[in-house]
Amino acid sequence: MTILYISMIVAFGAMGVGYAYWNSGLNVNLSLETGFTNPLFYVEDDRLNKDDGKLEFTLSEDKEILRVEGEIYPSFNEDIEIRVVDEGSIPSVFNDIEKDDSEISDIENGTKSKYGRMSNIRNDYLESFNLNINSSYHSKEESNNMSSRSSSDESLGLEGDIKRLKDEIRAYNRKEDYRFKYKLLFEQGL
Repeated sequence: MTILYISMIVAFGAMGVGYAYWNSGLNVNLSLETGFTNPLFYVEDDRLNKDDGKLEFTLSEDKEILRVEGEIYPSFNEDIEIRVVDEGSIPSVFNDIEKDDSEISDIENGTKSKYGRMSNIRNDYLESFNLNINSSYHSKEESNNMSSRSSSDESLGLEGDIKRLKDEIRAYNRKEDYRFKYKLLFEQGL
């Protein structure tokens, strides 16, 4: 009987070791990383030189802020392409634009890359926007004053033409500072 007990203890022990070995073979190894979106401005040329104005484009160190500075004449009217690249690990999609009221500029969503999320290869981009900077010759008040003067000046002939030219020259000599701010919003997307 003792031999039977000892054999059962050895058998159960062997069965336990076998079960432990079999159970240790069912491991699940799991490794996860979270992704991030990282849309950034991309500037190819940092200057725009035209006959009627010069603009300079400056990126912040983190490339999340694009500053446009310069001097323009009243006849300046240009569409400037602004590109956004995606350096994140998950796809970003354009969501919305927050606009401040601006007398001199407007921004619109231009074209979207046909490939969706793009790499950092030159000319690859996520979105493209058109920033229109359009300076007018006169403020609304001056425009109304000039149009009312022009009808009375027409009857004066050459003197009326001279007055109109003087008004235009005054508009070119006037210096005004304009500020505008746009916030482009992106979100995770596929």
